[in-house]
Amino acid sequence: MSEKDVRECQVLAEAVLRNHELPPAATPWGRDGRALYCGIRQRNPFIPHLYTEITLYGVLERSAQDRVIETVRHAMAQDYKPIIIRFFEKEIWNTYVRDGQVRGGRRGDELLLRTEVVG
Repeated sequence: MSEKDVRECQVLAEAVLRNHELPPAATPWGRDGRALYCGIRQRNPFIPHLYTEITLYGVLERSAQDRVIETVRHAMAQDYKPIIIRFFEKEIWNTYVRDGQVRGGRRGDELLLRTEVVG
């Protein structure tokens, strides 16, 4: 990710974390230890258009999801890429252990509740 991408993710994630309760992250990559992840995504490999993608876990109520979307909308600056916000029921992370040590992991079957594009 470019410096600009990192800044966008940081601003958006901080706004969500400041205003909403999220469960603890199941991986070490959650923002501030919470179940929020941010990165860059290319939605269609044939059209080189990038999106900022925010993935959240544990925001189950539609009204709470609406509030998160409004928070992101207000935190967006004019020059930000469109933002894809994905809400999942809960985070499922399966770790691989070999010789008593964690050697990796991957996501399990997670239930996508909602996807919204902002911007």
